[in-house]
Amino acid sequence: MKPKPLEKIKNTDSVNIVFYVLIIAAAILLFDFRKPNTMKSVYVVNITADIAGMFVALVISICGMVDAKKSGESHSYFLSIINVVFVGLFADEVAWMVDGYPEYRWINFIDNSVYYFCTTLLGLYFWHYVTNLINEDSRHVRRITLILEIGVWLAVILRIINVFTGIYFTVDKTGTYKRGPFFFAPMFYSLLSLFLTFLLIKKNKEKLELRQRAALILYIFTPLTVSLLTILVYGLSISFPVLVVELVLMYGMVNIERGVRKAMIDKDLSLASKIQEGMLPREFPAFPYIKEFDLYASMDPAKEVGGDFYDFFLTDEDHLALIVADVSGKGVPAALFMMVSKALLKNRLQNGDTPGQALYNVNNQLLKGGQETMFVTVWLAILEISTGKGISVNAGHEHPMLRRAGGAYEAIEYKHSVPVAAVEDMKFKEREFNLNRGDILFVYTDGVTDAMSTSKEFLGLPGALRLINSTKGDTPEEVVREMKAGLSAFTEGAEQFDDITMLCLKYNG
Repeated sequence: MKPKPLEKIKNTDSVNIVFYVLIIAAAILLFDFRKPNTMKSVYVVNITADIAGMFVALVISICGMVDAKKSGESHSYFLSIINVVFVGLFADEVAWMVDGYPEYRWINFIDNSVYYFCTTLLGLYFWHYVTNLINEDSRHVRRITLILEIGVWLAVILRIINVFTGIYFTVDKTGTYKRGPFFFAPMFYSLLSLFLTFLLIKKNKEKLELRQRAALILYIFTPLTVSLLTILVYGLSISFPVLVVELVLMYGMVNIERGVRKAMIDKDLSLASKIQEGMLPREFPAFPYIKEFDLYASMDPAKEVGGDFYDFFLTDEDHLALIVADVSGKGVPAALFMMVSKALLKNRLQNGDTPGQALYNVNNQLLKGGQETMFVTVWLAILEISTGKGISVNAGHEHPMLRRAGGAYEAIEYKHSVPVAAVEDMKFKEREFNLNRGDILFVYTDGVTDAMSTSKEFLGLPGALRLINSTKGDTPEEVVREMKAGLSAFTEGAEQFDDITMLCLKYNG
């Protein structure tokens, strides 16, 4: 299964930092707009807390950007939460600065509208942040996401209605903010989104460390408590500064922990990649003293290491074994499973097993060894070098392609056996084939057919056939290299999610 990227929001670091610095500068200048000694003490507390919160938010944002670059882990939704909090802090400060000035009546009104809308956006972004953190993208979650997104647009409409009705708040002719009869209504969206997020965290608690859950739950309940306090105490407005404190805690407990875990995973993947590459034959020409065939193979690992492998070796002076396989798992377990499977297959074939017998024996060995959690698709063949006759078995693998001398490549399609290590005592059906002088055989893993373009289009078998028939090379190495170039052109730089393994053999007769 291909990993699906959940984070879509892009953050431009330099733009973010410049934006933050400019807003902080504006906040400090505005504070001098009304002398602190002429203001109510609660106003001074609010504005001071807002400016301090903006400084802290700037620091967290820079740390998040640096972490994202170092670890490769995206913090897009976390940074988006900081952005909204930052705007909310500035809007709160402006509201207290212009309150009571008739000439700034509309600035006061617009500013408070922005402030209330920020609380709505925070609910949506926090939901996105948590779903991304636990990597949850079920149908149920997608439906809730749609409802919350509709709620945001509804909030926009209600803010416009408030201009004419004052249901949330008004700014009178003296420029003074006054609560409307339903000023608490915007909190319903926040309560709903936070409640749904809390249920999601509770349902997926096994995916999070205890301290991560604690940080997320504190983010939910602490601001709610403070919001209730600000409703009871008119003039007190510290909800967003408190959110900044919670973001510091969340950053330390969640994002840093996440980065450390990813660093450990990357280390495992690097080890898996080295195991994987170290087990594959890399010297070409493989058999320079044998003129009856020419052979070339390659394996390009994806970022998330899988278990692709190929192998070729002589079982005696006149028989060549060819193997292309793909383990179902990822990371170090898949690399180790690949190593074991490869060694067992080679041992059975060198001891005289036919392809079907070798797979039968290896299948049972893997299952008896407790390898029920993984399986491996295998294309395996023994070629009689002197005659071109061969026996192959396809255990759940991709259809190989064959180009007869002077013709075009065609997929060799027939009913496959099940993958190895899937069912005990499974017999694998052998199939005879024959290569003539000039024929070229091409075998590959699903990294080829599953290659995806930036427009989310899969290459597929028909596309792979078109691609290989567009190659001009007449040697196996040329065919493989042209296929790589063709795949690169098709994907247009899109991320490679699976290993791409290719083996090509030309029979010279």
